[in-house]
Amino acid sequence: MGYAKPLRTVRLTLDAAGEPGHWVEVEHPEAMRWTTKARMMRASSIEDEFGRSLAQVASMIVAWSLTDVDTGEELPVPVTAEALDRLPAHVVEAILTQVGELVTVPNASGSNSGSG
Repeated sequence: MGYAKPLRTVRLTLDAAGEPGHWVEVEHPEAMRWTTKARMMRASSIEDEFGRSLAQVASMIVAWSLTDVDTGEELPVPVTAEALDRLPAHVVEAILTQVGELVTVPNASGSNSGSG
């Protein structure tokens, strides 16, 4: 018998960032592997907020179509925060934004604070 929440991934396109045809596939936050969750928890101890965010997002990436901005070489998976340093800024910003949207819990309709 399988699990109620099977491992799911989400393919994020970079079309809106001006990079048509490029994509990043990440584990869905609601159904990720324990190893991914553990890497995210370890990254939470990084004091620098930006460094922590990069490490957590990198831990969620399972595949991508991206290459080093300088050499054109394919970037390996599993992804590290250092690999993100080898991408153009607009690409990293687009990845961070889209992953942020995945993990943001929307407000219930008609409620701004949850207090009524």
